[in-house]
Amino acid sequence: MARYRQRGSEQELEIRHVFSWFGTTCTAAEAHEAIVLLTRYLRATFGEEASAYATPALTFQSLWTRLNRIQKRSFASLLAPIRETIRVNAKIT
Repeated sequence: MARYRQRGSEQELEIRHVFSWFGTTCTAAEAHEAIVLLTRYLRATFGEEASAYATPALTFQSLWTRLNRIQKRSFASLLAPIRETIRVNAKIT
């Protein structure tokens, strides 16, 4: 990943490999076309602010949060022993 910021402004550009979306089997043009189509679908389904993020997981997380907010749903936190079990067993690298 590479990040660039334009001098004198707050504009940023982030360049990422699309491996998490498409693996290594597509061209840059195919990946671009797929992301454009996905973004159109997401905006038609979830609203104009919806877009594809750097990874499918981040995209899902954003859409799930957005949909729950639209539907006015909320979820209680997991119980402390469950959270602790997850924390202890999570492999963060």
